[in-house]
Amino acid sequence: MLFAALCLQAASGLVERDVIWLTVLAFPATLLGAWLGARLYHALSDRNFRDLVLGLLFLSGAGLLWNSI
Repeated sequence: MLFAALCLQAASGLVERDVIWLTVLAFPATLLGAWLGARLYHALSDRNFRDLVLGLLFLSGAGLLWNSI
């Protein structure tokens, strides 16, 4: 869905070439992250995966809060 939105915005001229280049550079890491997440999801039970995601969200929020202080 995000790829389709990027293509439509690029076709309409709303996205500069630098953004498209950065998107192409980030695409392999995005695929790797999705693949690793799917493997981790299948390796853990639903409860453990939920706890892991909640822990990562907490750490992310704590980091954002720390940087804003």
